[in-house]
Amino acid sequence: MDRRELRLLMKRYFDLGFENQVILDFLKNRHGITISLSTLKSRLCDYGLKRRSAQIEDQELREILLCEISGPGQLRGYRAVWHSLRLKHHIHVPQERVANLLRELNPDGTRER
Repeated sequence: MDRRELRLLMKRYFDLGFENQVILDFLKNRHGITISLSTLKSRLCDYGLKRRSAQIEDQELREILLCEISGPGQLRGYRAVWHSLRLKHHIHVPQERVANLLRELNPDGTRER
């Protein structure tokens, strides 16, 4: 497997929200690739994949959240919306940030959920 394929695998598992140890287990058990935790962390950093320091402004995130909760998605909870942000938009922000913005954008819906 070349570096490009490995990068795509790491990115896919990262975008799905798996923790680093789970990514390592998947790489080893499903793909026969053994790397250390420090190598995984280093490569994720090299690829610009970070879990905490999201490079998105609140206003831009609000607009995306409004799109996500309009229509049939309005009944989803913050965790489902957070997961959609990761999978569809490749936006990695803390769940708490999503919950707070959803509470601000749709207080009645938040109470009903």
